Amino acid sequence: MVASYNNGQSANNEIDSIITYTARVPVVGLTISGNSNPNFNFSSTTAQTAESSLVTLKNSGSRPLYNVSWNLPSHFSTSVNGVSNPCGSTLAVESSCNVSLIYTNGTVTAPTQATAKVNYNYTGINQQEQSNSPQISLSYQATQATAALSITPASLAFGNVLNNNSASSEQQTFTVVNGGSDPASEVSWSFTGSNAALFNIVSSTCSTSIPANSNCTITAKFGPFPSSTSAGTKTAALRIQYKAYASSSDTLSAKSTVTGQAVSAQSAVVANSSAVAVGFESGNGTESTPYSVTTGNPAPTLTYTITNSGTVPATSFYLNTSALSGKWTVSSNNCGTSNSKVELGANGGSCTFTVRVASTATVQANNFVPSQIQANWVDEDSPAPAGQSQNLSGNTIYASIAPINATVASSSSNSNITPFSFVDAGQTF
Repeated sequence: MVASYNNGQSANNEIDSIITYTARVPVVGLTISGNSNPNFNFSSTTAQTAESSLVTLKNSGSRPLYNVSWNLPSHFSTSVNGVSNPCGSTLAVESSCNVSLIYTNGTVTAPTQATAKVNYNYTGINQQEQSNSPQISLSYQATQATAALSITPASLAFGNVLNNNSASSEQQTFTVVNGGSDPASEVSWSFTGSNAALFNIVSSTCSTSIPANSNCTITAKFGPFPSSTSAGTKTAALRIQYKAYASSSDTLSAKSTVTGQAVSAQSAVVANSSAVAVGFESGNGTESTPYSVTTGNPAPTLTYTITNSGTVPATSFYLNTSALSGKWTVSSNNCGTSNSKVELGANGGSCTFTVRVASTATVQANNFVPSQIQANWVDEDSPAPAGQSQNLSGNTIYASIAPINATVASSSSNSNITPFSFVDAGQTF
């Protein structure tokens, strides 16, 4: 460099000076970071069609960046909505900003590679505008969303049930859960297996479609089943079948294994004793030698004992005497009535009842037929409401109301007098 000056003596003086300088080339840099998704891998399903990843841009160079923009492949977009420190079109030196890189794809797509570019301008040497476009590699795919059903509990024991066409277990509830991301379609449920008929669906809140991330319930029980069912452990499966998505050609299933114990139902063994007669004056109750009582005397009685010799109780036990002849009436009864039932315990439980002659005022035959009285009860083999019934057993009890004279004659201690049953008025002997 040459400097001219006037020193007062001469106007044209010059001095030389050498300036040494170095030109610095601008440093440009943009760092692109995927944060929690450093490899920029994106995945969606037919149900959850979008995935986003926060991307940070940092100006690591020595020149401000401006006109910052993106070149993106199909299915990708950017957004700064709801993003802290959002990116704009400029980026100062050593500063950073954030942007959401969004992948949107609801169509099944095989794993694919693509490239995204971030474009920007900066001022270069000689103040000339320069541009750059660093790029990142993206991986993406879209898979079919599916339902995934499960049943809880995975296994259940219903317990013991009698094989009497009536008994059943307590109802149990199973929960069906769709833990998948798509609705389950064409849903159906039933018990399967060789003993499936012994288990019954009571109710269900499930339908033919179960939405994703939801549940429903199925209520079931073990029994009832007939006495022909063999005793022992019975096993089946509560199985639910479905399609994992609407267009699927495959049927999937989930199951819960169930067991129950079939128990042979036992019957009460009810029988009545022979009658114990009290108050008759003669005879033994047979057709050839009937019991006899004189007219006007106290009414004789017949007492029966009913015993259960079975190994199970006879519950709700009572006697039905509606068919009883009007010549006899029940005088005492601890064997129960239809309004006041009793229990005959297992292995010897018993009760008694007594019938008496309704009236001794009239001369007549007064036979008693035990089968006119019916015993009714409930037991394991014959549960309510039907229960079991049987008429009392035993021969007809033959009896008669005899005239006074006939009774006197037949009971006379004079061996020379021939006894007879009936005496006509005015007849002598």
